[in-house]
Amino acid sequence: MTLRASATATMCTRSDGHDWQPLPGVPAGAAFVRRLPPTRQLPVEQWPQGLASRLAQTGLEWQRRIRRPPTFQAKTGLLWDVPCGAAHVTAAQLQHRVPCWGYVFDEPQQQQTQCEHDQQQQQLQQQQQQLHSQPLPGGRRVLVLGDTVDSSCIAPAALGADLVAHEATYASGMETKAAIAQHSTAWMAGKFAAALRARALVLTHFSARYESALANGPPPGHGRSRGAGGRGGEVRRVRAWEIAAAEAAERAADERAVAALAREAGEHFRRGQVLLAVDLFTAHVPARLPRGEVAPES
Repeated sequence: MTLRASATATMCTRSDGHDWQPLPGVPAGAAFVRRLPPTRQLPVEQWPQGLASRLAQTGLEWQRRIRRPPTFQAKTGLLWDVPCGAAHVTAAQLQHRVPCWGYVFDEPQQQQTQCEHDQQQQQLQQQQQQLHSQPLPGGRRVLVLGDTVDSSCIAPAALGADLVAHEATYASGMETKAAIAQHSTAWMAGKFAAALRARALVLTHFSARYESALANGPPPGHGRSRGAGGRGGEVRRVRAWEIAAAEAAERAADERAVAALAREAGEHFRRGQVLLAVDLFTAHVPARLPRGEVAPES
């Protein structure tokens, strides 16, 4: 993780340790929501119209693929408001083997009507009720998810997100393994983003099987290999170009596999672009139009 000098808070997406300390130079603040009581409760009956039914149609039924439920169970309807400067941050639990979190970052409105104190309080209460049914006018909304096999708990706070960062650990056909490991497939990420009516999807957390075996340097003993045709199985030294060719072929295979994840997610998420995250990845989120209307459902 790279932090700029202007960072004011750290959002922790996984809390399986007994204790947690802030990173050097960054105050803990209230970002570590594991120890805080939920700020609000939002039962499914109060979710934005149509959201629950769209999530039910995605087929994200990981529970039926495992015999024994995990120790940790994400709680639906609980939301945490996290103080974070000018932005409004909402946190919710994600389903994983250990407590994991997702965060919705809402950009504040560019303009706000001035009124009397009592009218302002009434408007704030109305905005609080409507905050999770549609994006703030003129403000961008970004959803960042940690490890997850089911992110339904944060869905009402993330509707209409401009960008969703969702893990894609496995590919289609590995649903049972994903349910046991409590991770997601690429199509699950695509369907979840589509249910939110998001505008863009960033895939993260690819399986280690996509990492080149020589990415961190050749394995021990790589310099010699036994020849099949030599006298007495003699040992020969592998040439540098052979190692480079093997590395290039493996990287190309990994790139094709990860690109297949993007295509898999794109088959279910057709509302916007599907991006693949890499180290130090940066995604540009365009500014909204003045009224920030959600794109019509395709």
